[in-house]
Amino acid sequence: MPEDIKQHDISAFRGTASVVATGTYDGVHLGHLALIEKVKEISRLRGIPSVLFTFWPHPRMVLKAHHMPLKLLNTREEKIRLLEATGVDYVFVYPFTEEFSRLSAEVFIRDILIRSLHMQVLVVGENHRMGNANSGNRSVLKQLSKDCSFEIETVSLSGGAHTISSTLIRKTLLAGEVHDAESLLGYPYFLTGEVIPGQQIGRTLGFPTANLRLPSSDKLLPGNGVYAIQAETGGRQYDGMLNIGRRPTIQPASFGTSIEVHLFDFSDNIYGKPITVYFRERLRDEISFEGMDLLRDQLVRDQEQTRALLKSRPPLDQISNRWIRQH
Repeated sequence: MPEDIKQHDISAFRGTASVVATGTYDGVHLGHLALIEKVKEISRLRGIPSVLFTFWPHPRMVLKAHHMPLKLLNTREEKIRLLEATGVDYVFVYPFTEEFSRLSAEVFIRDILIRSLHMQVLVVGENHRMGNANSGNRSVLKQLSKDCSFEIETVSLSGGAHTISSTLIRKTLLAGEVHDAESLLGYPYFLTGEVIPGQQIGRTLGFPTANLRLPSSDKLLPGNGVYAIQAETGGRQYDGMLNIGRRPTIQPASFGTSIEVHLFDFSDNIYGKPITVYFRERLRDEISFEGMDLLRDQLVRDQEQTRALLKSRPPLDQISNRWIRQH
């Protein structure tokens, strides 16, 4: 078994007691952080390990596989990295299957959380449910806590007028509202991809671009348009802009969606190398121009707007909630 799988299997637990929070944690957003901070607080006060228990694949991808495909805020690797960066003692990723989904809340708690993790405290959000058909609601969990001798701590996940949720963040990103998504996530939404060769048309316009290939088709893309971004590649940070869409000025409508990044003050060859882009603001819709000169003029305006906008934003290494980034 690969080492990273072993590390995130519950058989790796070595404690005699634990405080646990369970969930899918897609996005590892500020609502999740409130939950995780409570787990860490109890862990410190009681001197017992803190455990985050999550699932893969996402339950909806197993139970509603024939519905509209679900796009995720995080790949499996991203989710693990973000959760581990919170500083908890253990992150366990449990295989989510149809068979597992049929377990009652009682069996899940008794046979997995208590028997394998020796759970003393379960930390949950206000409307948290677990078990088959989400039957493990607040009253069920309260009774189980008495029957199985564990405590429950409840945490509010509200943020402003909304309860922060992965679903809300997905809707926000699909609308292109990346700045609003950042306020819910606690960090700029990001994509990591491999740079692949393109048609090099941007180079002829004075705006060379890096075309990105994502490692998973399940990763959610913000709505089509042009964005102000910051990026990391080769251990350095850059400002730039990014286009998601079908490039209507230069290719037929039948072509698929592409992701193109132009980094400012950059000329290195990074084909085959990874790049991570962080979305800071949406600039405009994707537009079809009548000629390349008009497209170039618009790119110049986009660049000027992006430089001015990013001057008012903190660089990546000063963004709050630094726990979400790996070094």
